[in-house]
Amino acid sequence: MRVDVSKHAINRYRERLFDFKSSDEIIENLLREIASRGKRVKARPVTLGDCYEVTHKGVSIVLVIDDESKATILTCLGNAYYRKWVKRQNMLRIPGRTLHLETNLFA
Repeated sequence: MRVDVSKHAINRYRERLFDFKSSDEIIENLLREIASRGKRVKARPVTLGDCYEVTHKGVSIVLVIDDESKATILTCLGNAYYRKWVKRQNMLRIPGRTLHLETNLFA
């Protein structure tokens, strides 16, 4: 099966795994290895085809299988530590202020 890697997936791999020294080719090979050897964790909603979250060696990607001969890696979700950190950041987010319409802000 031919596996295409999007530029977005390469950029997300760099950002989420803090790997700014590796070349694009090395990252593409790593992402292809995850796609070929990884385990399908769950289905993801997308209109492009069969979409799955695939995990291998702790790193998760989103893989779309167009047909039996072609697949595309859409993005890299990061490793377990990064994903746990992101969830924690969302929990600590302070909600925005509520403005009351009766209050005249310009008086």
